[in-house]
Amino acid sequence: MGLARVTFEEMVDAARRAGLKFEADGEARHPSDWWERKGRILVISDMPKTKVIKAVAGNLRREE
Repeated sequence: MGLARVTFEEMVDAARRAGLKFEADGEARHPSDWWERKGRILVISDMPKTKVIKAVAGNLRREE
């Protein structure tokens, strides 16, 4: 089961735990939500996008 509303900090932690090289931009905005600063991470890798997504997703955890 997936997580709802993953935060920028959770994504950064997951990418770090996956051992990926990445650049984090916490000020980035999506054009449809220009008033919200949701952030983004840019992964620097030769892996296919689906493998990068699975590596990050496998390292997402939430303490509840």
